[in-house]
Amino acid sequence: AETVLMGKLVDAADRPLSNTAVAFNWPSNNVGGVEIGEELLARTGSDGRFVVCSLPGGSLVRVKAELAGMWVDLFEEPMPPGEIVYRRVMIPTR
Repeated sequence: AETVLMGKLVDAADRPLSNTAVAFNWPSNNVGGVEIGEELLARTGSDGRFVVCSLPGGSLVRVKAELAGMWVDLFEEPMPPGEIVYRRVMIPTR
């Protein structure tokens, strides 16, 4: 069953990070010892929130965000099948 992931990106002062690209990667299969992955992209709204549907339940999903032109890893965890998951992610600012 597929998983829905909802989240909110905020900075260290708890301000939402708007219009930020967020990528979701997971392995789909193994071909000749090489892991082939899939990816979905989303963008946060003005309130820092994002929603992505159709994540493969039970798969280990890596979530990263594009900040100042660089991709930053946010978290990596298995998605529970058939669930709606919420994650609030604080990104330290420099």
